[in-house]
Amino acid sequence: MEENNKNNKTEVHHVYDGIIEENNPMPNWWVILFMVCIGFGLIYFLHYFSGSGPTLIQEYQQDLETYKKQVEKNAPPEPTESEESLMAFMNGEVALKTGASLFKDKCAMCHGEKLQGIIGPNLTDHFWINGDGTRVSVIHVIKKGSPAKGMPAWEGLLKPDEIKSVAAYIFSKIGSNPSGAKVSEGQEFKR
Repeated sequence: MEENNKNNKTEVHHVYDGIIEENNPMPNWWVILFMVCIGFGLIYFLHYFSGSGPTLIQEYQQDLETYKKQVEKNAPPEPTESEESLMAFMNGEVALKTGASLFKDKCAMCHGEKLQGIIGPNLTDHFWINGDGTRVSVIHVIKKGSPAKGMPAWEGLLKPDEIKSVAAYIFSKIGSNPSGAKVSEGQEFKR
């Protein structure tokens, strides 16, 4: 250690390998910032580990509910379809051809090539698990799906006219009684 006298003050310096190390205190802003970080860490610890605040899962669920409400609020209104307008659309040959093609690509794996039902229900009878068997309710089920039964929602994946075409194909096959048809499920609705 080496002592220097400057203006009647005694300063102690540490010299190591010719480098003078002085005792310079940290700047006040740095010390204050450090103390704030320690305080924040304590509050964070108490908030999340004492159970007084919401968990990350609860925060996620709240944010998800807010998002769903916002999507519903901003969603464009669905065009109002009536049984009559849908019947007119579904009687066209183009709708049936398009519907047959889409059904084969998207739906046949669960409902069967002849709509007889495999994993999904038989679509050739007058029994419906979801809805009341009207064209409007069938289109609604195709759009929104049936999560409880494992059917995905096709809204957003198929265009509105494609959904109507699939429904047209389904309605064209009601009463066809294919061989090997699955047992009827749901409630019977005759038109």
